[in-house]
Amino acid sequence: MSSTLPDGSDRRGRIVVVCNPFLEIRRRPDHAAECLSEAVMGSRLRILGTRSDGRWLRVLAPDGYTGWVRSWGTVETEPGWPRGGGLVVAAPMAPFRQRPGRDAPSAGVVAMGARLAGQVPPRGPFVRIRTPDGRAGWLARDAVEPDRLPASCGFWEPAERERLRPDRAAWLRASRSRLIRRAGSLLGTGYRWGGAGAGGLDCSGLVRLLFGLEGIALPRDARDQFAALEEWVRPVDPARIRLGDLVFFGSPGGGIDHVGIGAGGRPGRMVHASGLVRLSSLAEGRRGFEPDLARRVGGVVRPPWRGSGRSALDRVAPGR
Repeated sequence: MSSTLPDGSDRRGRIVVVCNPFLEIRRRPDHAAECLSEAVMGSRLRILGTRSDGRWLRVLAPDGYTGWVRSWGTVETEPGWPRGGGLVVAAPMAPFRQRPGRDAPSAGVVAMGARLAGQVPPRGPFVRIRTPDGRAGWLARDAVEPDRLPASCGFWEPAERERLRPDRAAWLRASRSRLIRRAGSLLGTGYRWGGAGAGGLDCSGLVRLLFGLEGIALPRDARDQFAALEEWVRPVDPARIRLGDLVFFGSPGGGIDHVGIGAGGRPGRMVHASGLVRLSSLAEGRRGFEPDLARRVGGVVRPPWRGSGRSALDRVAPGR
C-alpha cells in the first residue's frame, strides 16, 4: 500500500512517484515560479533536496530536468511499482470510476502516458486499476494499453539529460503508425509552456510524449532533442518530409527553438504544438502552408523507422 511522503530531515536520493494526473516542475519552490516541465502520474522522481519542512522537493525527473515540485503530488511506494507489467494510459484524458460503468461516480482522472497498476482482462469493457497513491477504480478498456516499454526507455525513470539518447534498437521496436494515431487524438490540445501532457503541451513536450510512448528516449527541450538525434539529420527538402520525420526550427544565431513531426499523407505536412496541437504545411501552395516556419527550418531528422509507416494523420483525423 502506498503512503504519503513523511516529513524528515534528509531525504536526498530517495525515490517518490507522481500520484497527480500531472505534477508541475518549477524553477524555484514557489507556485509563481516558471513551470519548466511536468511529470505524469506514475513517473519516478529522485529527491535532490527539500524546502519548507518537506512541502517542496527538488527532484530529478525522467525528462532530465531538475526543479521543484510540491510533495503533495507524490507518494513513496514499493520498489518496482507497478508489478505484473502494469498499464499505460493511451487516451488523452480519461475518468476512472468507482464501479464498472460509464455513469458510475468518478474516482479520478488519468492522462496519456500515466502508468497504473492493473492488467487488461481477457474480455469486458472495463479494467480495474490502481493509482500510485492506492486509489482503485475502473477505467474504460480502450483507454489503456499493457505496459511493454523497456525500463531503459527513459520515460518514467529519473534520468540525466545527457543519457537520453535513442539507440537503433529502439526505432526497430517502435511504430510510427501508432505514434501518429496518438498525435491525431491530441489535435486541438491547448499550448502551455512547460506542458507535457494532454492538459496542455508545448512543442517539445508533444514530441517527448509521443516518442516516449514508443520507447524512444528523448530529452525535454527541442534543442536537446536535435542534439540527441544529430546522427540522423539528413538534407531533406522540408516540403518532402515523411511520416515520422522530425523537423526542427530556429533562427540565425538563436539556435533551435521549435519542433514538429511529419504527419504524412500530403506534401510537407506536420503536426506540432503552436497555439494548440495542429497541422501545418511546409510545402508552398498547400493547405496550412506557413511561410515563416518554412524559412526557419534548421534541420530534418529522418530516423531509422522499421517498415513503411502506412497510416498518415489524415486517416486518423479526416478533414484536417
